[in-house]
Amino acid sequence: MRNFINIVLYLALGFFFPLLGKPGLLLDFQIIILMVVTIIMILSQPTFSTEDGNDHHHWAYWENGYTSITNKAIGFVLMSLGLIFRIWSIKTLGRYFTASVKLVNGHQIINSGPYSVLRHPSYSGAWLTFIGVAVFLGYWIGVVGAIVLMGYAYSKRIAAEEKTLLDHFGDKYSVYKSETSGIVPWLW
Repeated sequence: MRNFINIVLYLALGFFFPLLGKPGLLLDFQIIILMVVTIIMILSQPTFSTEDGNDHHHWAYWENGYTSITNKAIGFVLMSLGLIFRIWSIKTLGRYFTASVKLVNGHQIINSGPYSVLRHPSYSGAWLTFIGVAVFLGYWIGVVGAIVLMGYAYSKRIAAEEKTLLDHFGDKYSVYKSETSGIVPWLW
């Protein structure tokens, strides 16, 4: 039951709330695939248990041990900031936000809000959320996995998006690209 509640909360915060006002995207094939992958990831994460009076995380047959209040606080802050940043990014992009790599009619380069610093702030928010979940659970393999695997996935997605935008906008996008970071401020 606890996993079911976690899945519902994560899907609500990570997918449904940011897509309010765009109900057609909730039924988009790529969004559905992303939700299924998210459910699989959540089910493979350690579960939280306080049955014996101590806070412990269990994963399969291996116990990860006690997670400090510091881990929980840092993880919660990272998750919260990530979700807030993702929602802000999607709202700023407005009608130009799509689940797949494509341009919409009258597409423009948005360079306000989080897009004044990052070209892909929605991914930054999602990535921070994934890392925050692993920190909250004290699951350090999950932190490394979130950084490496999601970083790889985002690098592939960003390459496809930037090719599409460069092909469409040309020098205008090149200038924007030279003035902003991709997903991590001043690093990438």
